[in-house]
Amino acid sequence: MFLNSRDKLARILIHLLVWSLITFILFIYPPMLHRQIKPPADFLIKQIVHILLMFTAYYTNAYYLIPKFLFKSKFGQYGLSITMFVLLSSFSLKLVDSWLGIAEQMENAFGKKMWSNPFIDFFGLLTTLFVLGISTSIAIIDKWGQEKRNREDYESQRTKSELSFLKAQIHPHFFFNTLNSIYALTYTDVEASRKVLYKLSRMMRYLLYETQQNKVTLEKELSFIIDYVNIMKLRVNSNTIVIFPTPEKNDDLYIAPMLLLPFVENAFKHGIDDIEPVTITIIITVSTESLTLTTRNKIIDRTGVSKDDYAEAGIGMANTKRRLELLYPHKHVLGTKVDPLENEYHLNLQINLT
Repeated sequence: MFLNSRDKLARILIHLLVWSLITFILFIYPPMLHRQIKPPADFLIKQIVHILLMFTAYYTNAYYLIPKFLFKSKFGQYGLSITMFVLLSSFSLKLVDSWLGIAEQMENAFGKKMWSNPFIDFFGLLTTLFVLGISTSIAIIDKWGQEKRNREDYESQRTKSELSFLKAQIHPHFFFNTLNSIYALTYTDVEASRKVLYKLSRMMRYLLYETQQNKVTLEKELSFIIDYVNIMKLRVNSNTIVIFPTPEKNDDLYIAPMLLLPFVENAFKHGIDDIEPVTITIIITVSTESLTLTTRNKIIDRTGVSKDDYAEAGIGMANTKRRLELLYPHKHVLGTKVDPLENEYHLNLQINLT
């Protein structure tokens, strides 16, 4: 069992408390019950042996019998070991009882003959069984808890590895498209290409230093999206209208980095036409607890893919949907639809960021 120092200290204190209670019950309570201020020495000796046997039973069972037999499904050997241990403890207490003459002292104290088994101390048998039961129950609960923690650690590590892999795929994907845009722009507008390079350098700084964290402030993520949209505005032709109200930034909320880009990028990727006039709409609204992203764009079919599948294609979208499932389970709603009359693709994403 792997416990941190705090858990170990808490466990030690609990054990001390329990054994102190058992000691009180065995050593102090019986004399008080019979109104004896000072218990006989023979009684104290027997109770010392009794508590030592209980102590031995508990820890032998917890740290030897259970790991060696019970957790290895050797139930017959475990049951036999427990039976022998209980009988041996009970018989040992009976020997001490006989050696100290406890039975005779009790007969003299109560004025009548007390019945007892010559080989078994039934009180010792019951207390040993009780202690062993507690020991076994705690060990099983600890094992279940450890297995649960191991599963959670495994899932956590697996999720982190998968998220790192997905982010590693998104970064090259984004830069590949953006660099192509800059390359094309250098032939038509040098000044614009310089502005794009400046914005790209700011975006690269965000990617290098911020996206290594699990969460970033929503303000930084939205600034990144604004830079990206401004880059794309410089790239698109005069036939393309980009509707993008500047979103209200919120420094109190946090979001997984690079989560919104693939959806925004998807609108440009599938919504730009070199001939016909088109409109791309991107609206981001922020509340005190959530964020809503809405995109709308014409479906410009250049590959022959069906309209229902076209806007879902691409590594960026697939990866982002997977990241949403891993990072915001039951905390996001993603809806997409194709409007056949307007030949448009609509996307609506809502994320609870609290």
